[in-house]
Amino acid sequence: MFHSMLDTNLCIRALRDRPAYIGERLKEEADGCCISTIMCTNFMWVLR
Repeated sequence: MFHSMLDTNLCIRALRDRPAYIGERLKEEADGCCISTIMCTNFMWVLR
């Protein structure tokens, strides 16, 4: 079960690796995080 739903701004900051600690923290907490289906679809469209 997830503990935290990530918002768009946090995901974008993690993808850009600014600041670096966000990506590191997400790697540590990956099993407890999730994103919305809408946000996932947006990222898939942008990153295609």
